[in-house]
Amino acid sequence: MAKQPPRFVGDGAEQVRDRYDYSTLSNQEIRIITLLPGQFDDDIRLTIYQTKLVEPEEQTQVRMTLKELKKTMPPGWAVHETPQLKFVFECIGDPTRNSYIHPDPTIDRSAYERPLGDKYWDFIPQYEALSYVWGPPGDRKTVFFESDDGSSATPHSVRISLHTALRHLRYQDKPRRLWVDALCINQADNDEKPDQVRRMAAIFALASRVIAWFGPEENDSALALSTIENLGKQIEVTVEGRRLPAPDAPKIDWNVDNDKENRVPHALASLMTRTFFERLWVVQELTLANRLAILQCGKDTVLWELFRRCISYLDQMPDLRSDKLRELVFLHRHWGQSQHGAPLEWLLREHKSKACTDPRDKVYGLMGIFPPEVAAAIHPDYSSPVSDTYRSTLLAHISQTQRWEVFGCDLPDRQVPGPSWVPDLLAPFSNAWDSRRQFAAGYSRIQAVYSDETPDLLQVTGVHCATIRSATDDTVPNDPLKALQFVRSWEPSNLYTAGYPTGETLLEAYASIFIQHTFQDRWPMTTEHPSMADWLEQKHGAAVFGPRARAGSPDDKFDLGTFLGHRSFVCVRGRSFITTEEGHVGLGPKGVKPGDMICIILGCDRPLVLRPLNGSDGHFQLIGDSFIHGLSDGIGILGPFPKPWIAQGFEYPEIDLRCTFKFFNAETGEVTPEDPRLESQTEWERIDLETLGRRHVADDPVILDFFRNKSTGEIMDSDPRMLPEALEKRGVKLRKFVIA
Repeated sequence: MAKQPPRFVGDGAEQVRDRYDYSTLSNQEIRIITLLPGQFDDDIRLTIYQTKLVEPEEQTQVRMTLKELKKTMPPGWAVHETPQLKFVFECIGDPTRNSYIHPDPTIDRSAYERPLGDKYWDFIPQYEALSYVWGPPGDRKTVFFESDDGSSATPHSVRISLHTALRHLRYQDKPRRLWVDALCINQADNDEKPDQVRRMAAIFALASRVIAWFGPEENDSALALSTIENLGKQIEVTVEGRRLPAPDAPKIDWNVDNDKENRVPHALASLMTRTFFERLWVVQELTLANRLAILQCGKDTVLWELFRRCISYLDQMPDLRSDKLRELVFLHRHWGQSQHGAPLEWLLREHKSKACTDPRDKVYGLMGIFPPEVAAAIHPDYSSPVSDTYRSTLLAHISQTQRWEVFGCDLPDRQVPGPSWVPDLLAPFSNAWDSRRQFAAGYSRIQAVYSDETPDLLQVTGVHCATIRSATDDTVPNDPLKALQFVRSWEPSNLYTAGYPTGETLLEAYASIFIQHTFQDRWPMTTEHPSMADWLEQKHGAAVFGPRARAGSPDDKFDLGTFLGHRSFVCVRGRSFITTEEGHVGLGPKGVKPGDMICIILGCDRPLVLRPLNGSDGHFQLIGDSFIHGLSDGIGILGPFPKPWIAQGFEYPEIDLRCTFKFFNAETGEVTPEDPRLESQTEWERIDLETLGRRHVADDPVILDFFRNKSTGEIMDSDPRMLPEALEKRGVKLRKFVIA
């Protein structure tokens, strides 16, 4: 291709000088660049070609599965699988004997070991995919696309961050094939971009290796990477999130006591504050990467897998000698978790604060790790309004799961115009995650009606349970000291003498709103949660209510370094203290007012605050979600439990951020999946996953149980006794809510 004269092409708000003239991609094609060899300071020379990228057919598994391996374990041993497809054999009681080799020497290693990493370089086309931060659009530098015969070169303008990366990635003696979004996608072609966005998952999943480019060497980054390698080798993190001492771990290099100047924590903190971690797109790029992925700073590299494991190791260290590093480890903890199979609500919430240039990329930038059926129903369109992107995402999720799980911010905080029920994913803060899993509508499914003819309206079915009587004008500030002082002012004068509509004491109800059911009584498989009795004593750090709170100091604050201090802070921040005409207490969204309605919507796990629209019969605005003591566990629909029954939640590692609820008899100790408020089933039977011959998948709802029709074989992931017709036969007064 002949050299083009310098020209300017509009690219959003920036003017780009010199641009390569791209050929149109045909079906299934991508572009790959070849970074030609050269010295560090030489001009950057590239060639580019188009090739088909066809996902290979899924091959039949030839090695043993985890389930099969578990059956071969001798007494005293367990086996676990890592996200990198490695099996770890755990010696119960003696972690020094943990091994990657089966404790039974008669089991052939080839039957369970993962394939060699060489296989990733066998796929055609062979290329490495670059994950990096674009950086500011200001100053730019030039690279040169050479013609096939090398007789001419076309200048192409790139941002400085990419130019710097290519200098460091270039080999001196051989070419290197790369996929780089800014070069391999025609950024000026708004028809091509959505198609390539849909292919991003395949591009990064099929790359021979993904390179996470963090930038040049600086601020002791070499020390940070060597520490990451050493600490990452100390631990294995399993698919279900367990941390195990790694077999054959090297001696730990970092001696906290000898590191007098805290070089290591400062180096690690500096690395973790790089802008790479602020970018949304890198999440899916590295989640989809194979196990050969590397982190690169300057010329130094370390396996990305070891970074993930290092984060988990640091998270369990009692003393990091740096509050900043502790905060960053908490912020980056999701890298230590497997995000494959994660629910949509978790993915959107966990990465809500990450940056992207286009607000639509809050969805498109994560589509590669979305639940697959939900992702398939979303069609990237950069010409449509942002609210349309968010609307189609929610509707796709509702259609797939038959639940309403995805929420944005409270109504007053909306930044993106649109109907109140469409989640605003651009707003930076939301309480929605911390009020989830209340089991407010039991095992019901949503009854949603939506029409393209009235795109701003969503009709749902539920129950009006209560009406707001009072609400604090201000919400809890996002400051641990101010927040504690503010919530202490809420304490009712009759806290220790009054009763409550559900038969408990006001004290028990009031106490529960600060940690929202985070009690061992409710989650019996946990060890860090307090019992209700323990929490009522308020002996954990700075008291929130009671005599110790009233006698507290104006300098008291939520202790974010403790589980309960952090949990209570995140539950109350941004919330308003509310009471209802029916006598409930709870936490409501920003902007809640007297007269607003507390409603339980079928298929929604939390009570919602709706506001009737003036002059519009049956139409409402969604103000936000809430926590109301006494309206969880289906009580707003089915009524309170007969004593001494309560609901208990169970998280299972293999469910991946999902849970199920059972029912506990405090007198007999019986735990049963059968809700004591519901009649026995005749036409349906509860069925477990093993009988179904499947496991939980990403497209499953967060709260679910399976039922099978004895006659037809139909399978439901909700309780047929919670369908509208069944509830109405019980006398439940359901109504329609049209939310605008």
